Amino acid sequence: MTVPEDKLVGEITVREVKRVNYFDTQFLQEADFQDEQAYHIRLRRANNLATHGWGIIAGLEIKKDGTIISVTHGIAIDKLGREIILAEDSATKNYDLSGFNAGDVVFLTIAYDTATDEADRNPSGETDKFIRTIERPKLEKSTTPINDGTAIVLGKVTINAGGIIDAASIDFSTRQIARSQTPPIVGTALNGANLPAPDGNPANWVIFVSLHK
Repeated sequence: MTVPEDKLVGEITVREVKRVNYFDTQFLQEADFQDEQAYHIRLRRANNLATHGWGIIAGLEIKKDGTIISVTHGIAIDKLGREIILAEDSATKNYDLSGFNAGDVVFLTIAYDTATDEADRNPSGETDKFIRTIERPKLEKSTTPINDGTAIVLGKVTINAGGIIDAASIDFSTRQIARSQTPPIVGTALNGANLPAPDGNPANWVIFVSLHK
């Protein structure tokens, strides 16, 4: 099942929304169920982008253990609105940096990906397909600073002599954090329009209220 990429104008998707219409005696085919899923996925991803933008939502902290960097569970959203969820029981939670040289600056990223589990293979044996798809993210490492919105940077690491990684060599400044796409509202104008905080922080602004019309 492929969910087409949406372009957003404000919070509105450019493509017209179409959903499956069910009725009695209808003969449902594989495409109908795929369209049903695609409808919900598409609108959820559009809402993700309109609300959060893309980047890290929570968790996904990187920690050192020798030449291995582990990642805590968490969630991010990429530029297509796809949820990137690294579960606590995920089979992929480590970066092995043993192949890099001293002085290399390595960017650690996470990206949306799918996988299959042998336990989910069609039990009937009639077709060689799987009855479930796992949305398991892909952890990648590169000396090229990739941060295009499909790969979310979790941090970067400088490899010291002998391939040693210490706490000081881990840089979190490159982490892409998802932020609200709507400025915080601090008041309402006489014409009913919302008044957003100019610097995005309502705590920095005082609103004066007039009792006169």
